[in-house]
Amino acid sequence: MTDNKTESKEKKLTPIEQRKVEIKRYIGSAGIQSRIKSLLSDPNKKDKFAATLINVALDDSLVYCSPESIVKSGLQAAELDLPLNKNMGLAYIVKYKKDAEFQIGYKGWQLLAKRAGINLRATPIFDCDQFEMVSDGFDTVVKHIPDVDNQQDYKPAWVDEHLRGVLVSTKENNEISHRFVSFGKIQQIAGISPSKKNGSYSPYTLWNLEMYIGKAIKYVLSKMPMEERQEQIARAVEIENGNDKYHIDEIDKQEDSKKEGDNIITVVDEDTFEQCKQTIINGETTLQELCDSGMYEFSKEQHEELEKLENQRGE
Repeated sequence: MTDNKTESKEKKLTPIEQRKVEIKRYIGSAGIQSRIKSLLSDPNKKDKFAATLINVALDDSLVYCSPESIVKSGLQAAELDLPLNKNMGLAYIVKYKKDAEFQIGYKGWQLLAKRAGINLRATPIFDCDQFEMVSDGFDTVVKHIPDVDNQQDYKPAWVDEHLRGVLVSTKENNEISHRFVSFGKIQQIAGISPSKKNGSYSPYTLWNLEMYIGKAIKYVLSKMPMEERQEQIARAVEIENGNDKYHIDEIDKQEDSKKEGDNIITVVDEDTFEQCKQTIINGETTLQELCDSGMYEFSKEQHEELEKLENQRGE
């Protein structure tokens, strides 16, 4: 009897071990292996790819995302040959709703452009800067004097309030081009709800400027004529457009639902907030899950308090 109990304990996997088993099983399936083989011929790269995805799947922010969505995102990164190393800032796998999603960082877009023979620079323009852009239809003259003393681009909330747009300059075959992408256009193409400032949080909350710059670069590259050698950029634009369209569709659904119900979004009351705190303390849910559920709207102070509780529990 004792031996059976011991054997049962040995076979019981921890949540992390179970997660590893699920990811390995999905990566090892015939269809996924065939796809990996078509993208990565080097056996060492294939092993590294599998190890990277397992580490990604164990990230706290992605632990509840489906293995399918994580592997799909990883395959998209492999297709574009963009390493999923957070320190490099080329590409990321982030959580959106309940699934993982592939996102190209602005450095990733710069690298893709460089591979295609396009030199690219992107400059955020804030309302405290001096900025002038004059064009006769062919030649464009840009004058930009950043107000570095007043810029607070390290504060996400400040960026949302003061960003005018992003200037994207490209040089290809010695031809220089400048394109200004307004903040409103960036929000539109990224599928960002205007209500984001009113207590809603997304994976981009802490690095919104980098995301805005990346979306501006994608928009400009998508408007450029592409040659065969630049097919990788075209594919990257296609992947991101698919994700952005999904975001826009989700926002449209939410806005339609609000109109039909004539709902007014308000911050959760004190009793509900206490219940949310208790579920985090008990480990029943995560802050990200509460935000993604669409059932709760937290003030900045409430969000910070819940985040603190979650961090304390993880210590």
